Amino acid sequence: MRFAVAIFAVAVLVRGLLLASWVVPHAYVVAPYHVEVEAVARSLASGRGYSDPYLVPTGPTAHPLPIQTGLQALLYLLFGATPTAAYVRALAGIVACAASFAMLPWLAERVGVGRRAGFAGGIAAAVVPWQGLGDALGWWWNEAHAAIALGVLVALYVRRWRAPHRVSITASLGLGAFAGFAFHLAPALLPVVVGCAVFELWWVKDGRKWGWALSIVAGAALTCAPWAWRNYTAFHEMVFIRSNFGLELRLDNHDGARADLWSAGAAGLHPGNSLAEARRVQSLGEIVYMRGARDEAVDWIRSHPVRFLALTGARVWHVWFGPPGRPLEALPVAALTVLALLGLARVFARLDLPGRAGLVIPLVAYPLVFYLVGYIPRYTFPVSGILLVLAGASVTATASHQAERTAVS
Repeated sequence: MRFAVAIFAVAVLVRGLLLASWVVPHAYVVAPYHVEVEAVARSLASGRGYSDPYLVPTGPTAHPLPIQTGLQALLYLLFGATPTAAYVRALAGIVACAASFAMLPWLAERVGVGRRAGFAGGIAAAVVPWQGLGDALGWWWNEAHAAIALGVLVALYVRRWRAPHRVSITASLGLGAFAGFAFHLAPALLPVVVGCAVFELWWVKDGRKWGWALSIVAGAALTCAPWAWRNYTAFHEMVFIRSNFGLELRLDNHDGARADLWSAGAAGLHPGNSLAEARRVQSLGEIVYMRGARDEAVDWIRSHPVRFLALTGARVWHVWFGPPGRPLEALPVAALTVLALLGLARVFARLDLPGRAGLVIPLVAYPLVFYLVGYIPRYTFPVSGILLVLAGASVTATASHQAERTAVS
């Protein structure tokens, strides 16, 4: 707890001072960052419902994430669409980031790496806003919530794998319900849960494991049911959390596309920037429009397989080593990845198999969808906690080794 409080306090202090300083211009704080979230939050606050994310009224939407949008709408209800609401959102984002760093000693202890590694990674992230001004602006509040949810999921799964005799139907329902809630923060957590389920079915020898797996599915389905029903009543078909994957796929897989946003011509393909595209959504309806965007992207991928593979490879590089064309942004990303790999190599042999799986499965599964769309640093923020824990393991192991050498000499 002392470790967590120290990390949290330092993270809030550093980012709060940045927010209050000349380093963060007022215009940056009040400018809408998540355009669709802002638009739908204003629609909710004004009583027009969960709708109209683009340049013209387009009716019901499932584009922005519901929890993030609901929180933004609450701020508008309390403070209006004012600079006060923007600064409260920034502070809420800072608190969320600080909390995601503060949980790292606990997470490191649960997976078997050790709380010292978690403290080293957490305090380093607290002191250095390695995600740039987005930290001080609170831009990553939803991603920070997702990071906390991912850490809790990993800890819960590792505990189950180490003591399967303590697992029950009730506990599995609860785990599934929490996973379903987490999907509303980041649908990309679904592959992580699937990966953990596959590992559990292989690892656990208890014959009741299939019942537990079905209970997890049932718990997740119950949590997802209200939003799924809302989407079904709005669009008359099933939509899993968000509707926009087809649009994102088209934005980043076309002639002139780059591995990072925004690529040449992408702005003209987004209904939040292009009036013509917004009117297409208005005419076709959001789901039909998104399906058409997906089909356009798939057709382009099929006709340009080599170019698509090159883009995918570049996006994989961006996720782990940052954008080569922006060295100030790429350096901390690459440094964290390298330190994390070194830390994984140091701790891997002494971890049990559940601990290894708890670290590796999220790193493999979570970024999969982001290899298909343009790179944005915030996309992979939820797995940064695991990277920071492993980087902390590398640093603490090196420091301990150096101390031992000094003592011997």
